[in-house]
Amino acid sequence: MVEKMEARVNTADECWVCRRITPNIILESAGKVWVNKQTSRKLGQKALEIIKECYLRKPTFFCGRSSASILSGLFYILGVEYKALATKYKVASALGVTEVTVRQSYKRWLNYFPDMFKNFWKSYQQESVRS
Repeated sequence: MVEKMEARVNTADECWVCRRITPNIILESAGKVWVNKQTSRKLGQKALEIIKECYLRKPTFFCGRSSASILSGLFYILGVEYKALATKYKVASALGVTEVTVRQSYKRWLNYFPDMFKNFWKSYQQESVRS
C-alpha cells in the first residue's frame, strides 16, 4: 500500500504543489512584479516549469512554505537571470512578503537546486557592478 501511495505522489498529475500554486496564481503574481505583459508571461511560464521540475526532484522543498514565499525567491532569481531585474523590495511589496523572505527564499532555491540557476551568480555580479 505504501509503495502505491509514493508512486502516485511523485507523478506530475498528482502534484499537490501544482494544485496549490496554480498557473493562474503564478501568472497573476508575475504580473504584479513585472508590468510588461510579455516579460511577466515569459517569466511566469518559466517559473511554472521550474516548480513542476523541482517538485518531481524534491517534493519536500515546498513543505511549510506559502506560495508567495516560494514565488518571491524564484521571481527574484528569474529577474536577475533574464535581466528583467526586479529589486527584492519590489518583489516583496508586489507579493506581500518582506525583503527578508525574498532573500531567504532565493537562497533556499539556490542551495537546493544550484544546477537549475547556473547563470544567476554571473548575472547577479554583472548587475552589482552596474549599480
